[in-house]
Amino acid sequence: MLLFIILFYLPQHNQTNIPVPGQGSNLQTGEIDLYAATRDSKINYLLYQKVTLTSADEEYLHYLYESILMTGEIFRNSYEKWGIPEFNNVSRKEFSSLDSIRTILDKYKIKNPAANHHAGIYFNPQIQLWHNENLSKAIFSYDDALVTAIRLEEKIIYDIQQHSTKEITNNDLRNLYTKLNASATSHLKIFYQLLMNRGSSFSPEYLSQPEFEKLLVK
Repeated sequence: MLLFIILFYLPQHNQTNIPVPGQGSNLQTGEIDLYAATRDSKINYLLYQKVTLTSADEEYLHYLYESILMTGEIFRNSYEKWGIPEFNNVSRKEFSSLDSIRTILDKYKIKNPAANHHAGIYFNPQIQLWHNENLSKAIFSYDDALVTAIRLEEKIIYDIQQHSTKEITNNDLRNLYTKLNASATSHLKIFYQLLMNRGSSFSPEYLSQPEFEKLLVK
């Protein structure tokens, strides 16, 4: 008789005290639904990840924005000097790429240091130095202008690759870098073909020779 009572009592006891994961309504007053708490914490974490960027990401976006801005301006100067339509076309595409970066800056409420930009003047001193050096090369001769153009695109690709070696969990950044890398590769191939048509040569400075040649067949 005692055994029958124990067997009858245990299932009833278990059914009223074991909470169903994630369903707070099954809990007794004062009990904590650890399943729901864990779930909500994960959701809050994902939301936090979506709306914030690291300081390193912000700094690189600033750098990338001015780097592409500087590249576009040198291409525009090259077009004004040599009258080659490819310089004008790619210059316009570089400036269009800035819109993609600006969209990210606005979305994450990041101040753009180049918002009040004046042509040829840059916030980043290293980019200012590169501008001065590359501009003097680009207006020296047509071949030098093509080599400079290839070098600038190579540098953008190299920088993106170096920054992307870290794990990037933000989809906005991942998509942006993929898009900009593809654009720079396309532009590089345009200028490289023009240079090859003139019987000149180019040696990569930032990428290895195999890495550079791989870009040309993409």
